[in-house]
Amino acid sequence: MATEAVQSRRAGFAAQATVRLHKFYLLLSQHKDAFVVPTLDIDLAWHTHQLHPTRYCAYTTKILGGVLNHDDTIAKPKLGNGFEKTALMWAKQFGGTCSFSFFRCAFHSLFKII
Repeated sequence: MATEAVQSRRAGFAAQATVRLHKFYLLLSQHKDAFVVPTLDIDLAWHTHQLHPTRYCAYTTKILGGVLNHDDTIAKPKLGNGFEKTALMWAKQFGGTCSFSFFRCAFHSLFKII
């Protein structure tokens, strides 16, 4: 019984992260010049999406006009500022920051269309 509950929670988390990743792509498509920083759940879903490079390239090219590059070398102060701005853009686009700021973690990354 406990194993089923854990599996169900994992599946729910993965599904929510996938939905939020697609929303993140939409945010990027409307703010292509912005420094946009994802939450941990979005970043994990993004890494998972990249595990399927043909699909990933096709999807991001269709939605964003190019393939997203990931950069883990950005300094923390810039990430913090970028995250705050991203949270504001998210709130304006999707209505609310609660679910976005809930997952704020030390691990952030920069998305840039290449």
